[in-house]
Amino acid sequence: MQVDLEQNRPLGEKFGVTAIPTLLFFKNGKLVDGVVEVQGREVMINGKMVGNYGEAIIKETISKLSQN
Repeated sequence: MQVDLEQNRPLGEKFGVTAIPTLLFFKNGKLVDGVVEVQGREVMINGKMVGNYGEAIIKETISKLSQN
């Protein structure tokens, strides 16, 4: 889902969004907890993507989340 934070600032504040775009990962309706590493790098910390990654890394991150 995509959210326009100009129209919904409280939501951005709730999740600590400081830059746009920001990619957040949820599982079963809750923000994912913990760290996900892909190719030896931390790419997600507590549900928030850290860094700027292409489609392949994002797909691998989603795949790892699906396995847990």
